[in-house]
Amino acid sequence: MTENQRKARDYLDQYRKACVQVHYLKLEVDFLRAQAENLKSDTIETGWTGRMIMGEKETAQIGRGRKPADNRQQEMALCHLADMSTKLDKKRNDAQALNMEISAAIDDFVDSIEKRICLKMRHLLNKKFREIGEVISYTEQHTSRIYHEALEDFGRRIK
Repeated sequence: MTENQRKARDYLDQYRKACVQVHYLKLEVDFLRAQAENLKSDTIETGWTGRMIMGEKETAQIGRGRKPADNRQQEMALCHLADMSTKLDKKRNDAQALNMEISAAIDDFVDSIEKRICLKMRHLLNKKFREIGEVISYTEQHTSRIYHEALEDFGRRIK
C-alpha cells in the first residue's frame, strides 16, 4: 500500500470508527434502559393477589417495601441513562456529519464515477468488493483494482 493510499484509507476509516462507537454506545444505552425498566417504583399499586373469588380476580393494595437508599439508586440509574442517551445522540450526529463531509470530499476529489462508487460503498456503506462489483458491473478482482486506484487518486488530493 502506498503512502497516498494509506493517507486516504485513514481519512475514510474515520466514519467506520465513528459507527463502531455509535454501535457500542447504543448497546450501552439499551442495557441501561433495560436496567431502568427493571427498577421498581416505591408507590403502592393495586394488583391481582392470585386468588379468584366467585369467578372474579381478587385485587389488593401491594406495597413495594423499598428502602430509602433504593430511591437514590433509581435516580442515579435514570440520570446515567439520560447522560448516555445524550452522548449517543451527539455521536450519531457527529457520525452523520462526518459521512456527509467524506461523501462531499470523494465527489470533489475523485473524477471517475466507478471510483467514487467504490470508495463510498466500501467506506460509507461497509460493502465488500463483490457487492460493489455487482453495482458497477465488474468482477470482484477488477473492482478491487479500481478501489485501489481510487484510494491513490484520493490520497494524492486530500490534505
